[in-house]
Amino acid sequence: MTHEYPELLDQLVCVCNVFARMAPEQKQLLVEHLQTVGSTVAMCGDGANDCAALKAAHAGISLSEAEASIAAPFTSKVADIRCVITLISEGRCALVTSYSAFLCMAGYSLTQFISILLLYWNATSFSQMQFLFIDIAIVTNLAFLSSKTRAYKGLASTPPPTSILSTASMVSLFGQLAIGGMAQIAVFCWISLQPWFIPFQPTHHDNDEDRKSMQGTAIFYVSLFHYIVLYFVFAAGPPYRASITSNKAFLMSMISVTVGCILLVVFYVSPIQYFLGCLWISQDFCFIILAVALLTAIISVLYDRCVDWISTKIREKIRQRRKGA
Repeated sequence: MTHEYPELLDQLVCVCNVFARMAPEQKQLLVEHLQTVGSTVAMCGDGANDCAALKAAHAGISLSEAEASIAAPFTSKVADIRCVITLISEGRCALVTSYSAFLCMAGYSLTQFISILLLYWNATSFSQMQFLFIDIAIVTNLAFLSSKTRAYKGLASTPPPTSILSTASMVSLFGQLAIGGMAQIAVFCWISLQPWFIPFQPTHHDNDEDRKSMQGTAIFYVSLFHYIVLYFVFAAGPPYRASITSNKAFLMSMISVTVGCILLVVFYVSPIQYFLGCLWISQDFCFIILAVALLTAIISVLYDRCVDWISTKIREKIRQRRKGA
C-alpha cells in the first residue's frame, strides 16, 4: 500500500480497525502514519518486535518487564489492555489538575494584585503578616491538598481541553477576577461611608504599624474568602477527576480555613488582630463583609458552572462536526 497506492493510505488507516501479521518496522510505520493524519496514538506491546512502535507512539505501554519496557514510557503490571483505560483516565486527571493549579495560582495572584491596587490608592498596603497569612494558611495549604484528588473512575467520551489558555479557561478566570474585584471595590467604598470610619493618614515610615488602615482591613477580610472560593470553583471534578468530597484532606482543610476566617472577621481579638496588622471595625460591618463574601461565592460558583456547561456543549458540537467531516 505504501509503495503502490500511497494516495489510499490515509483513508485506509482511518477506517481500518484491525491490522495483523505486521513486521516491526511496519508497526512503527503505522503508528507514525496515524500521527500524520492527526490521531493521538497509544500502543501496547509485550515483545522486542514492538519496541520501535512503542517508542514512536504518543503513549507507549509495555505489557511485560522484558525488552519492550525499555522503549515504552509506561509499563503495566497487568498483562492485558485494560491498562489503556487507566492510563487515559490518569492522564486526563493529571492534565486537568495542571490546568486547575494554573488557574488557582493565576486567580490568587491577580486577586491580590487588585487588592494592592486599591490600597495603593490610599498610599498603603497589606502588612507583612497579612501577606504571610494569605500565602501560608490559605494558598499553600489548599494548593498542596487540591492536587491530591484522584482520577475519576469512569471515562468520558469528550476529552478535556488541550490548551491551558483555552477560551473557556480564560473566560472563567477573568470572570472570577471581575466578581472578586467588584466585591473588594464595594467593601472599599462602603466602609468609607460609615460614621465610625477613620481615614488613613499616610506617613513617611515604611513599617507595618504605618500601613494599618480600616479599608485595608476590610479588603483583607473579604479577599480571604475569595481565595477559598477560587480553589473551590477551580477544583475540577467529574468527568476527569473524582469529586471534591473524595479528597477528605482538602475538604476538611477548606472547611477549617473557612471557619477560621469567619471567626477572624467576626470576633476582634486584640493580640491576633495586632499581629496581623488589622484595625477594629464595627461588628455590624463585619457581618456585611460576610454577606458580601457569601454573595460573591454563590455568584462565582454559578458563573463557573455556566462556563463549564457551555464549553462542554461547544466541544461536543465541534467533535461531532469533525466526525461528520
